[in-house]
Amino acid sequence: MRAAAADSAPFAASMGTYPQLLAGPTEPGPGVDRVVIACRAFTGLLDARVPMPACLDQPPWRCLCLPTGHWTILSAPAELADILDAAFSYSAN
Repeated sequence: MRAAAADSAPFAASMGTYPQLLAGPTEPGPGVDRVVIACRAFTGLLDARVPMPACLDQPPWRCLCLPTGHWTILSAPAELADILDAAFSYSAN
């Protein structure tokens, strides 16, 4: 638990205070690239083969690991931008 706390960043208070509604179909079409950017904690769940997240570590999903705490946009914004750019570049080809 202390390791998780060391990787943590403050929670943005307004996040999660409003409903998240899907405007379109719940499943993307076959041409939509599915990418998971996994922080250290999520990678640990994948390594442990926890059933729910384990399904995100196999096709049609691509799992890209970013060894940071949960809020990568706060702890590693440049690295997150690089990995998003790489993911987009891959899916555009």
